[in-house]
Amino acid sequence: MITEDELVRDKAINRGDAPAKSEGSSPVFWAAIMLLSGTCTTLFAKVQFDISSNGLDSCNVADDDEYNCKFKKPWFSVLEMKAAMALCAIFFYGLGWGRPDAESDPRGYSPTPEALRQVWLPALLDLLNTVLGNIGLVWVSSSIYQMTRGSVVIFSAILSVQWLGKTLRSFHYWSIAFVVIAVVLVGTAGTQQDSDTDDGGDDGGDDKGDDGDSESSTSEIIIGLLFILAAQLVTAIQIITEEKLMTRVGMAPVCLVGMEGLWGMLYFIPLSIILTLTPASDSSISTVWHEDFIDSFVQLGNSPQLAGIAFGYFITILAYNISANFVTQNLSAVVRSILEACRTLGVWAASLALYYIFNSKSVGEAWTAWSWLELGGFAVLLLGTVAYKGLVKLPWVGEEVYEAAREAEEAEAEVNDQYNLLESEA
Repeated sequence: MITEDELVRDKAINRGDAPAKSEGSSPVFWAAIMLLSGTCTTLFAKVQFDISSNGLDSCNVADDDEYNCKFKKPWFSVLEMKAAMALCAIFFYGLGWGRPDAESDPRGYSPTPEALRQVWLPALLDLLNTVLGNIGLVWVSSSIYQMTRGSVVIFSAILSVQWLGKTLRSFHYWSIAFVVIAVVLVGTAGTQQDSDTDDGGDDGGDDKGDDGDSESSTSEIIIGLLFILAAQLVTAIQIITEEKLMTRVGMAPVCLVGMEGLWGMLYFIPLSIILTLTPASDSSISTVWHEDFIDSFVQLGNSPQLAGIAFGYFITILAYNISANFVTQNLSAVVRSILEACRTLGVWAASLALYYIFNSKSVGEAWTAWSWLELGGFAVLLLGTVAYKGLVKLPWVGEEVYEAAREAEEAEAEVNDQYNLLESEA
């Protein structure tokens, strides 16, 4: 979900205060781990939702005879993510990973108790955006989910103007337009693929269960897309709060991720009780307000396969958080953006492989006539993402526009550095 902390670390890169490059670590190795773990995180989550296991709750409220139900537990997957993120705090304090030098950055090296308390808000927002995204993932394919997440650029741009007073340049507006077009293309492809599957489709399927998200109706896919878009709006708000913590409070990105995980675990103490006690319903939307956590652990205990996938999901999230930090230390923002794009493409390629090579039609994704539209949407999304960050210059935008943007970023970084210097000396 959402993990991650990739947006947090991007802010650190842009400010120029990412941790110093680590000696002896291989950038290529960590880049490969980041790409692999980032791809597997989404796939493990999707596979986890599709495995059936015996539990305490019946699959249908009106039918008490069927207890071998699919593990559609989006809230539990959020708990797994928070536990993995919390381990980053151990790596930060215990192993010193991502921890700045005590002399050059005393606030980053040892955050104050007040700074740690302030993480409650971004941690709450992170929990909310993750569960919204995971609920959406229950109904849409892995590739559609991954691509729709790119819409965060739209919301973060709007909020950065409204709340941070930043100025958007012409290439920013062009980039936002590209992302909007991409989201429309990808969303259309996702809903139309489901319609094709219902009618037999181009892949000749007679069974509605042949496609990756074929158990979801068109209306459920649309609802899933709306949940994912809502998650990106929350993510954009989260980015604003995290940026203030890093620029004004001086918290290191890895510490911030770890603290968000710990806060998230605390939130789940009352959440797990409330979600378990809320009334169950056969409505697919009931996953928003009800999830029996006792039933979740019973299902895990009754299925070694499910337990193995859940453990794999936890490990890949942890590996992604660690490797992404080392990529930040050793590689440029350009390479990181390319890796994120490859992650999206990797999820799609893996979904196709699961369908055609491993015959996993319930989790994999078939290639249909609408997949070409999805591919076009991916290309436009990639262009919009890299153009927004200025990694690719649009030929119809003058060089003076990019120069003005660079000067504004440098001026903002200088102001933040002066602020941090004064705070450190105080």
